[in-house]
Amino acid sequence: SMLLCRYESMVRPEGLRWKAWSDDHWNRAWKGMARFDQQAEMLSRPLDISQIALTCVLGYADFRFADCGWRKSYPRLDAFHQKMLERPSVKLSLPPAA
Repeated sequence: SMLLCRYESMVRPEGLRWKAWSDDHWNRAWKGMARFDQQAEMLSRPLDISQIALTCVLGYADFRFADCGWRKSYPRLDAFHQKMLERPSVKLSLPPAA
C-alpha cells in the first residue's frame, strides 16, 4: 500500500491523482502496522521470513515517508524494528548513508 501511495503522490500527474484512493491505501498500511503492533509475540519469536519482510516494509516507511509518525503510533513495532536494525545481517543490507 505504501508503494502505491508513493506512486500516486510522485509519479501520477497531479491532475489525475485520486485522494480517496490514496487515503484508502494509507489506511491499509496503518491497519497493517496496528495489527503487527498488537501481535508482539510474533515479533519476539525466532527469526522467520515474515519478520524480514516486515523489517523491509518499515525501512521503506522510514525512507519514503519519514514524517508519517508510525514509530510514535506503534511503539512495539518501533522496538521490534530497532532490534532488527541491530542485527549484523540487516546492517549489511542497509543503503550507504548519504
